[in-house]
Amino acid sequence: MSSIREQYASQIAEKRRSLGLTQQQLAELVGTRKSNISRIESGRQNFSLDLLQKMMDALQMEDGPVEFEKTAKTVPADPEMAAESVPAPSEKETEAVPVVQDLNGALCAFYASQIAERMGLDFVKGRLVMENGRAVYKEDLSGLDECEFVPFSSAVPGGGLNAWAEYCAKLGQEQYDAAVSTVIYHLIVNTESSIPDQIGFLRDKSTGDICGVAPARPSGECFFCGDTREEITGSAGSADRDFSDALAEFCGAGASSACRRLMGSVQRQQLRNLIHFSFSESDVCAFPSWRIRAMESRVQRILRSLIL
Repeated sequence: MSSIREQYASQIAEKRRSLGLTQQQLAELVGTRKSNISRIESGRQNFSLDLLQKMMDALQMEDGPVEFEKTAKTVPADPEMAAESVPAPSEKETEAVPVVQDLNGALCAFYASQIAERMGLDFVKGRLVMENGRAVYKEDLSGLDECEFVPFSSAVPGGGLNAWAEYCAKLGQEQYDAAVSTVIYHLIVNTESSIPDQIGFLRDKSTGDICGVAPARPSGECFFCGDTREEITGSAGSADRDFSDALAEFCGAGASSACRRLMGSVQRQQLRNLIHFSFSESDVCAFPSWRIRAMESRVQRILRSLIL
């Protein structure tokens, strides 16, 4: 992690202890796992601006995220990279689009939504806007007012990939396909957050009945959010090395092979849609070209591990 993140991680740990909160209690307040909080505080895990905001809100800390984002945009993510030249911006970037070098969960969600759309998934759509000089991903939750999201981690505590598939199979073939496709989507985009907290069901608020598998929801904690350039460009190789600890824990040994066993013709066609996929840029702001290429490379690595 960069020295900036280390400073905030240290402050979070100190504030948590001063309030008498355990790591488990903080994890529950921000919707993540105790293991993630432990790794963040010890400097072994990067974290997004979104998660930082949640932790600081839970601990009643002030003025952190704004300064965190401001610093991340002006100071190299790694001191050793201070003298490294940044690739020349594209013509579009030089004309109007601000280039965000690091730590923007809204942009990560924007790019992740393109994967869901190309796969043809039912997903929560959104749009990227600038508010007070900061990128924000605004979700369109219309049509979901009468339902509430129930994370899989609450429905089946401690359950993994096989438990998820078995549970959804009871809802019918269409829901089973949606369930497997959602996990594969997270396999492709997710580098940070806990999978059992990201997937789940929709429950009718009035009757309490399960309506079906919840649509995929692009998260800011994906596509290397919070990683340095060195960490991102050094992640080539076996696709399984791209997977977060949380994803590996959920799927078990060999995440890609575990998903292949559950895939059918629906998922294989969705993956074929991603062959030679490239991201579209926003006219609001964008990541630098080297980072977008690294994201595209990750998609193709995992794609090969799933369909070859």
